[in-house]
Amino acid sequence: MVVKARTVEIERQYTSDEFELMPEFNAAYELLDGRIIEKAMPGDEHGTIVKRIIKKLVLLDPDEQLGSWWTNTSVKLDSGWEPIPDFMFVRATRVQPVSKKGITVVPDLVVEVHS
Repeated sequence: MVVKARTVEIERQYTSDEFELMPEFNAAYELLDGRIIEKAMPGDEHGTIVKRIIKKLVLLDPDEQLGSWWTNTSVKLDSGWEPIPDFMFVRATRVQPVSKKGITVVPDLVVEVHS
């Protein structure tokens, strides 16, 4: 893997393992079909929509007994896919221990707000 001074080779494909070893950047990046893609900075309208949805969903299970919610956390789906959805839910029986990396279980619910 070639990583020099926080730069990446945009034209090459990466695996999830390579992607997770990269240094942190000042922007959010997703791994989509092996390509590193900068996630667009959400604006006010996007944030307002996400906030409204989360407030309603959290009311259904405020103590997270049914499962856990994540926002803006990567999810490792397979070798070339590690997206960062706006938020996702995993049932309590499938929640993994807290990690510094993204979650590795396929979420039961994923929400991406198009804005």
